[in-house]
Amino acid sequence: MVLRDDRRIRHPGGFVVACFGALILLGALLLTLPISHSEIGRTATWGDAFFTAASAVTVTGLVVVDTAPTWSPFGELVILALIQIG
Repeated sequence: MVLRDDRRIRHPGGFVVACFGALILLGALLLTLPISHSEIGRTATWGDAFFTAASAVTVTGLVVVDTAPTWSPFGELVILALIQIG
């Protein structure tokens, strides 16, 4: 649908998908920060952080790394925020 001055009306579904994608990318970026990793646990890769963020936003509960030994309290807070927002 085109308005008089050629501005297109965006579909609400596209906006929702874009918001989910942006939230997943932001969460993955925050989870790749060194402050998000536990000192004694395994270091997470970009793929681990992306999958964890996507799983948290979509509330599926799937993980590829153990949460407690891998993520610091800051990382766990990021995951909790992603779950709450998603």
